[in-house]
Amino acid sequence: LKDKTTDNGLGSKYELQVVGGNLTLAKDDTIKYWSTTAYEYKVSIAEGDQNIILEAIKAADKNSLKEMNQQSGERGFNFQEGDKPEYVIGSDLGETAEGSSFVVTGIGTDGTTISGEDDKSFFEVVNDTDFSVEDLTMTDAHSENDGSVVYANNDSAKINLDNVVISSSSSDKNGGAISNIASDSFNINNSEIKNNEASGLGGAIYTETNITVTDTDFSGNKDKNGANDIYAGGSDAVVNLIAQNQEIKIESGLAGDGTINKDGTNDMTLSGNNAGFTGDLNVSEGNLNFIQNSEKDTYISGNTDIASDKTVTINNDKSNITTGTFSGEGTLNKDGSKDITSSGDNSKFKGTAN
Repeated sequence: LKDKTTDNGLGSKYELQVVGGNLTLAKDDTIKYWSTTAYEYKVSIAEGDQNIILEAIKAADKNSLKEMNQQSGERGFNFQEGDKPEYVIGSDLGETAEGSSFVVTGIGTDGTTISGEDDKSFFEVVNDTDFSVEDLTMTDAHSENDGSVVYANNDSAKINLDNVVISSSSSDKNGGAISNIASDSFNINNSEIKNNEASGLGGAIYTETNITVTDTDFSGNKDKNGANDIYAGGSDAVVNLIAQNQEIKIESGLAGDGTINKDGTNDMTLSGNNAGFTGDLNVSEGNLNFIQNSEKDTYISGNTDIASDKTVTINNDKSNITTGTFSGEGTLNKDGSKDITSSGDNSKFKGTAN
């Protein structure tokens, strides 16, 4: 199959070499080639009667993403216990077996896009599954429940999103794009999550357990309380934000009562209204910079623990703000022309305040 690594869209022609046997075709035969893009192909014989020509003539009306959603509860892909160890296109999506792996790989965020057409959601992981999505854009998903792009509700599931863009997706409950109820192995790497919305909590991400986010930026996300990127709900919720190879940006804010760890040697820039975060923010690697971009932007209401040799800088030029408490042996810098009031007991802060 020539040029088999690239999807060139409607009108594309592919030549297949026949290595054995015979093929007889009627004059206007077409076959259907099932893929995420789901085209119908016109089949003809190449010059010399040795090879086959496939020409993409139109989008198929079966097993496109929209059709697959209709097959299984408005979800593009479901992971449920069944008889088969892998999903086969054309079968019911519920036949993906417990304990298997499922990988969706594109050719890059600019080259591969999955769209939910504003009324379909994507991946529901409810069994012990190794699930990965790599090198693509997921957009315009919608769920009437939690997590329009990924809903994870199994504590043994291993989920990895690598080099993806998640945008313009929404849910009627928690987690505009992602809702992690149970998985303790949920990783997002080298990605961008933007312009998602939840009618409940967590504009981009809602989690009740562990989630690790590395070299990933957030912007333009919101939930029922306004701008918000990540909601860490409950004492078991731990969000690890790692700036390993680049500075990371959380532009719409944090909320919840869980724990957020800032790791990685590069800095993190935090903006937005963070007053809804009442949990613990631990700065153990790199530095944290809060920048006030509007009068409504404010720092967290919980405790910030600053490790030795690490720095938290709060820059508020738009309005006076009230913060939570501080602890640790690091450095706290105050920049900007407006006032800061720290509420609570700061006796556990043994570092330097400038």
